[in-house]
Amino acid sequence: MTGPSLAGLRAAHNAAAPPPWRVVNERNGDVHAIEAPDTYDDVILPGRVECMAYCYGGTSTIEGDRLPEDAALIVEARNALPDLLDTIDAILDLHRPRKPDNLCRGCFTYHPCATVRAVTDHINPERTPE
Repeated sequence: MTGPSLAGLRAAHNAAAPPPWRVVNERNGDVHAIEAPDTYDDVILPGRVECMAYCYGGTSTIEGDRLPEDAALIVEARNALPDLLDTIDAILDLHRPRKPDNLCRGCFTYHPCATVRAVTDHINPERTPE
């Protein structure tokens, strides 16, 4: 298993500005920033531009080849992360081993069942103690 861990994703989620996030556009439609409007947290802002930099082609907007699409992906992924983590936790909780026979509580095959293997092939199931 080489993917991200549930504990690492949960820690990153808890450390970041809380969702929902949104893209803030300029009047012309260009992406200006990403913010968390419920807490007034600025998530991604344009870089600082020196006063005379405009004369030499400088800009105070965020730039990128696919900026609207990339900004939308960042916002959608951030907003979906809590529900995705909760879904993975629920699946792993449903399919935990039953003692003493080590059968899966969800599908009654030997643990780890196919469902647990499908999850743990892509994500490390380590979770923070509750």
